[in-house]
Amino acid sequence: MFNITQRLSWFPSLATAAILGLMTLLSGCGGGGASSELDLPMTVVPASAVVYAYADTPTVLTIRDGKKPFNVYSSNPAIITFNPATMPQGLVPDEFITLEGPTGAYGRVNNVDVDTLVTLTIRDAEGTQFNVVVTVKPSSLNTTLTITGADSGGTCTGGENQICSGTQGTASVRATTITGAPVIGRQITFRVTDQGAAWQFVCNVTLGDCTPTTDASGRVIALTTTTDRNGDAFAVMRADVNAPTQFATISATDLVSGHQLRKQFVISGAALAALPASATWNIGTGNGDLVFDANGVDNIAGNADDETSGGCDPVPANGNTGATTGFYVYGGTPPYTITSTTPSVGSLSATSTGTYGATTTVATSGSQFFARAMCTAEGTTNIVITDSVGAILSTVTFVVDIKF
Repeated sequence: MFNITQRLSWFPSLATAAILGLMTLLSGCGGGGASSELDLPMTVVPASAVVYAYADTPTVLTIRDGKKPFNVYSSNPAIITFNPATMPQGLVPDEFITLEGPTGAYGRVNNVDVDTLVTLTIRDAEGTQFNVVVTVKPSSLNTTLTITGADSGGTCTGGENQICSGTQGTASVRATTITGAPVIGRQITFRVTDQGAAWQFVCNVTLGDCTPTTDASGRVIALTTTTDRNGDAFAVMRADVNAPTQFATISATDLVSGHQLRKQFVISGAALAALPASATWNIGTGNGDLVFDANGVDNIAGNADDETSGGCDPVPANGNTGATTGFYVYGGTPPYTITSTTPSVGSLSATSTGTYGATTTVATSGSQFFARAMCTAEGTTNIVITDSVGAILSTVTFVVDIKF
């Protein structure tokens, strides 16, 4: 007879045997062993989508789970169809369905007059299917968002998709109907989409009405304007003075349709330049030739006051005379050395009331220097700007045309 201690010692052995037997039974089911993967039903994210045919950002539908290969079918092939070159018979090459404009590489979307619902049916290899409802909305911004920057007058030329540091540029977009007719009076919002961006908008009423939105620092980060008779909307942009070279992004949104375009452009930094790039002074009254004596006084008989009417006073002790033009210098590496190649035509000063001479200096980017017509000789002087590392800009001209 067993005692109670011996009987209890059987329990662990019996439990172990039972577990092993159960595992053997389970492993025998199916013949080939148990699968380590769970078969999950196919889903598509998002289950509904809004698409603009001409938007520059494609809409992507993601297929999750299910069994490859996948096929996709459109309930309205006239609106959404699939490129047979990349998706033959609607066969999806991966787990992604990309919907973009009418020339898209995968799912092609044609424009519509009104909101149109299209159902996409995605079917996997086992016959499981999932429906996605796509709302195709009329695209109003049917052309590319265009960025054009001004020439800085120096090493940065600006132009298409480039704004020079310290200068302005223009963003423009056109709103049209499906037939190409201009949409007039449509509100368009332009927006800075970069965090810590080195640029902002300028409210310029000469290009139409504008409603600016500023951030906490006072920067204009959004600007709403309306389209003109051609369906065009404009926004003036300004890159920060001395902004480093970088990529930036802008968006334009039709506030009625919700259609949005985005555009990346370049801010070109370290561009040594001055604005304006040239200046001309026509000095005098047009009644004869100006003749100066040794003291710089007009000697034409009967014209004793001519020298003052055109801004040409007798030369004072500090050399200040004639009319003055201010130039802004920016970019490069300050401080700058400014030199006039012909100081008898135009001399220079760091301030409008300072002493003028052949050379002056500017300490910081974005500051001014001044050129003054000396009225002792007419002609052209080149104003050469050199920064602290030797970069030179010599295209600024100052023209004096003395006509009495």
